[in-house]
Parts: sequence; C-alpha cells; structure tokens
Amino acid sequence: MACGPSTLQLPTRTPDALTAQNFQRTIQTVTDLDTVRDVAEGGTFVYVATDRGLLVYGENAPTRLTTAEGLPSNDVRAVAVSPQGTATVATAGGWAEVRGNQVQEAVIPPAPVGTVIGVVVTDDGVRWACGEGGVARLREGRWEGYGEAFQCTGLWPTPEGRLWIGTARGLLYVDADDVIREHGEGRGLPAGWVRGVVPAQPGQAFVLVQNATESHLAWFDGN
Repeated sequence: MACGPSTLQLPTRTPDALTAQNFQRTIQTVTDLDTVRDVAEGGTFVYVATDRGLLVYGENAPTRLTTAEGLPSNDVRAVAVSPQGTATVATAGGWAEVRGNQVQEAVIPPAPVGTVIGVVVTDDGVRWACGEGGVARLREGRWEGYGEAFQCTGLWPTPEGRLWIGTARGLLYVDADDVIREHGEGRGLPAGWVRGVVPAQPGQAFVLVQNATESHLAWFDGN
C-alpha cells in the first residue's frame, strides 16, 4: 500500500497514533538517537556502528558495547564480519575485534587512509579499509596502500570474492590477481561521485552516482 505525503504528514504535536484510511499505527517518539554509520551481519548477530558505541543485536535485547567493555573509543566508524563470524570494528581511537557481544583484544595498526568510513573482510581473511585518504589492505600484520590516494566513498564485496571500490571520481573493480578496472565519467559513468553499489552477476553491478546537481543510477554489464 502507498500513501501520499499529505496522508502521512504529522501535526506539530505528535499524536499517540497515526490513522490513515483503514489502519491505525501507534507512534513511538524517540528523542535520543544514535548516528548510525555502518551495519554488518554475521551468523545470528547484527552489528551496528554508531557514535555512541557498537550495538549488537542477537536473539535477546540489543547490547551496547563501549569503552567500558573494551572498545578503544565509543565513536565507532565502521564494522565488517569475517566468514568465521568475527567482527572487525574501526573506531576513532583504534581497532577492535568482537565475537558475539564480547570485545576481544586485537593488534591492528592504524590504517593509512585518514578517517575510516568503510571496512571489508574478504573470504581469504584480508581486511580492507576505506577512508578520505584512499584504500589500504591489511596482510600479515601490515597495511598496504592500494592504488592512488583518492577519496574513497565505500567498499562493496561481491559474492564471488571480488571488490568494488567507490571514489569521489569514479568506480574501481578489483578483479582476480589484483587487476584494477577503472570506471570514470570518461568511461561511461554519468557522474563521478559513487554513493552506492549493488553487485549483480560476476563483474556486473548497479551503481548510484551523483554530481553537484543530479543523481543517476548506472548499470555496468561487465563489458
């Protein structure tokens, strides 16, 4: 069912319930909101990175992990879950690992990407970090800068183990053997700033991009 904006418009004082046509819904007003930055799922847990800690949703009520539980900072920037179910958590004060709702000690050096906005753990256990200063990957305990120092806007792994990298000036696709395929405005993208990627068949993807005035949905068919 769809409702027009006028149907869903609320008065200045929020009522206890919203009534529209033949249904009624209770309204719960929440005034203390977290700023959600990232969400990752692993096994029976969902991890939510916020500015007030890491929320862990399991079978019971959600648990909030903070510095009191061992996080380096309450300012959690990104989270990713490995195939083994361990969450890698990037905070403003450093890195941590979480298993279920327990913080575990992690020896992960700072990533050379500036402020981290995205993390991915690939099937082979390699951690990728995305930030305003570019992309880096952690292998054998050391971060390696990957590609040029561009502003990264996001990381999107594919089911077949590849990786899409969004930047402020186009899209990168990390193929087998570390071959990077570049897609920019001069190579088919209608705009340069990548906002989101939905991987489809191997090598294919829907891409949300924008420039200063417009947003576009682009489709890459693999060629």
